[in-house]
Amino acid sequence: MLGITYEEYLECSFGIISTLAQHMNTSFSHKITDEIWYEVTFKAK
Repeated sequence: MLGITYEEYLECSFGIISTLAQHMNTSFSHKITDEIWYEVTFKAK
């Protein structure tokens, strides 16, 4: 995929998600599940 590692992809995703959460005035948490899914949860502040 585009010559980047999965970890680099997740780092980029983290930047996008944190910007989105800030814009939405929410907090978020993230984790990688046992099945290698990147799970994100947004919470209202």
